[in-house]
Amino acid sequence: MSSENQLVNLRDQCIVIQYGYTATASEDPIGPKFLRGTDIKTGFINWINVPYCKIDENEFEKYKLNIGDIVITRMGSPGDSAIIEKNIYSVFASYLIRIRLNDFFYPKYVFYFLQSKKYKDYIKSIISTSATPGVNAKGLTDIEILRIPLQEQKAIAKVLSDLDDKIELNNEMNKTLEEIGQALFKRWFIDFEFPNENGNPYRASGGEMVYSEELGKEIPKGWKVGKLGDIVSIKSGERPKSKKETKDSFFNVPLIGASKIMGYVDMPLFNERILVIGRVGTHGIVQRVESPSYPSDNTLVINSEYYEYTYFILKDIDYSSLNIGTTQPLITQTSVKNYDILIPSKSILKLFEDLNQIVFQLANENKIQNEILSQIRDTLLPKLMSGEIRVSLEAAQ
Repeated sequence: MSSENQLVNLRDQCIVIQYGYTATASEDPIGPKFLRGTDIKTGFINWINVPYCKIDENEFEKYKLNIGDIVITRMGSPGDSAIIEKNIYSVFASYLIRIRLNDFFYPKYVFYFLQSKKYKDYIKSIISTSATPGVNAKGLTDIEILRIPLQEQKAIAKVLSDLDDKIELNNEMNKTLEEIGQALFKRWFIDFEFPNENGNPYRASGGEMVYSEELGKEIPKGWKVGKLGDIVSIKSGERPKSKKETKDSFFNVPLIGASKIMGYVDMPLFNERILVIGRVGTHGIVQRVESPSYPSDNTLVINSEYYEYTYFILKDIDYSSLNIGTTQPLITQTSVKNYDILIPSKSILKLFEDLNQIVFQLANENKIQNEILSQIRDTLLPKLMSGEIRVSLEAAQ
């Protein structure tokens, strides 16, 4: 095997392995962005949400992030990583390590290696079993990686990056579609500018309003104040008999937790589309589930003829006001059912449903496409990183 096609220790390929800066994060722009482990999600950094910190000039030079730097979490979720691809005035926090590579490695190639199952399994094998999981800098980098010609590394990174770029584009499109639905909800059901019989904004066109004692404000004539339970049914999820962390041909039904998919089971609990919110633990995340699923016992499952209207009502609830838990957050079916809501006319609800179903059908198609793209990427990743599949150098162009 040539010197350019051999397994080498990742740590030996780093010219910098460095722990981050210790400071107090601030929402105020008092200094550079202060990147923390919690700001890294599935390999990406949402810089808009990254806080700031105070730091003097000398310390800033020591901890500033440059394009091509890779940061890896060492506490909390050890092994999560991201690559710095923008020139942003920023430093990194102490629960991260920063690595810089020698000239034999292309940073994005190494970044994708850190997303591989091989690396994730390695981290699981060395992670500490303390209350706060952690791995030191040596552990995070003490693994072999295949060194191949630099141009081939760039070609591999481009193939994988093109897939990720398409996934991210779909995610951004879905955020925009969600914002469209949210804006329509606000205009119709908060500002009361839904279309009247002539297609004009109701309130601005002089639509009749009546005073509601329950809400302490005027509402459109014919609308009423009721409970969420008037338009929905609510059930609790269940604990599955068995589950797997990864999807396969038998365990292919998503197990829905309070905030995300927790694994996969072999049989669905619900076949229809549902809305899922957290019952225990995490509150405030509303999940649209439009295929067969198995909500866990930490969730509440909501069905409604008015799916879209209910979705935005659930997103608008202050769940802390419904919490009855002491050691951990807890809400009940009864408290959600008894939540006060405005019940519009059936004709307006139906029109809102029809319009938003078009919007969210596009979002669902993007979501399905992303699942396919992710499967392709995750299938290619280990094969590319092991050298089982080689990439044409033209792909790097």
